Amino acid sequence: MNSRLLLVAGTVAASACARSYAELTPAVGTTPVSGPGEGAEAIAAGVRVVARTQAWHFDPPDLATKATPILLEFTNNTDRTILVRYDHIALTDAAGHRLDVIPPYNIDGTVSVPVTVQQPYYYGRYTYAPYAYRFSPTYVRYNSAFAYDPQYYQPYVTIYTDVALPTPEMLQRALPEGAIQPGGTTGGFVYFNKIRRGEKLLTLRVDIIDETSGEVVGTAKIPFIAN
Repeated sequence: MNSRLLLVAGTVAASACARSYAELTPAVGTTPVSGPGEGAEAIAAGVRVVARTQAWHFDPPDLATKATPILLEFTNNTDRTILVRYDHIALTDAAGHRLDVIPPYNIDGTVSVPVTVQQPYYYGRYTYAPYAYRFSPTYVRYNSAFAYDPQYYQPYVTIYTDVALPTPEMLQRALPEGAIQPGGTTGGFVYFNKIRRGEKLLTLRVDIIDETSGEVVGTAKIPFIAN
């Protein structure tokens, strides 16, 4: 059963209830790899595929509450050109149900992000009050006593704004469809609908497609536990 669905998301503040989305970690028996996130590798038809979960640390920072991003890295150690196609990458469960990659341009919805000031216009030899510092974390914080009146300083309560998906960084970091030449590499994030906690074992399947024949010459399989 295919599950290519548009991601429809409501806004969620940072103080939302307990985590409802799954965090994927490589299952026992996989070949782990070092680097960002929780990574494992598989080799199929001479092509090395590395999959990294919990590796998204970009914009939006709470993407995991709306979708499941997985970073894929390919190394083509063969003498043939290999195709990378979204419709040949999927997560499957023990019953054979299939969750397909969402093409990044088709992701819809919003996320809620805190407002911060990255480059204030007016600054010099100045330190920020503790309750204002979170809005400009790249600048210096005032560490002595600084009284806070919650009624008067209500504007300093963290403000959230809705940001439409996909964000520019989601598109920039997405895995591009295309062809990997012999000896070549590529990589990027693929996005799945949010996986909820309780779906215990999911296997990432990546078909290796020969450019000349269009045939699948192998499938890299990396199982993950959804906690």
